Amino acid sequence: MPAAGCDLCVYAAVHGWWGPDHKGTHCGDCHASWSGTGKAHCTACHQTFASNPTADLHWHRERHVDPGLTRNAKGTPKLERGDDGVWHSTKRRPNYWERAA
Repeated sequence: MPAAGCDLCVYAAVHGWWGPDHKGTHCGDCHASWSGTGKAHCTACHQTFASNPTADLHWHRERHVDPGLTRNAKGTPKLERGDDGVWHSTKRRPNYWERAA
């Protein structure tokens, strides 16, 4: 049953798709919307991640971990939430023109 306050869910329930103005996809449980083939949305915590490998960082030994509580072996955060509300890895990857030190 669609949420009464979610226009996208109501439209999808009637028409079977999100509608012509919606670019991307939508979660019918938390009502988050996102676009981009590289993004991932967790159906357990309903957070959106920059990529599938980034989303994998909030699973530890097959258990779900709050993205804000994930830590590496040194105790520093593995993930940070961007201004766009999407979780990103804190591990910096060098630009292709930079050599590994």
